Amino acid sequence: MILFNGEEFYNGKLGDKHFIFSDLGYTFTIYVNKTKSNKTPSFNLVLSRGNTIVFNEASYSKREKK
Repeated sequence: MILFNGEEFYNGKLGDKHFIFSDLGYTFTIYVNKTKSNKTPSFNLVLSRGNTIVFNEASYSKREKK
């Protein structure tokens, strides 16, 4: 999947950020967690339509253990 024309938002001063892309009534939000704890994933993808979450998937980088 290739997403275009997204917006980047910074969450605080420690490097966490998220990107928002919208297309065909859906919103794709990708969270990048740099200041994570051991239980927080490196990345998280949330797909929503309106106020309904359609898909939510966490991902860990290859270098870290769950």
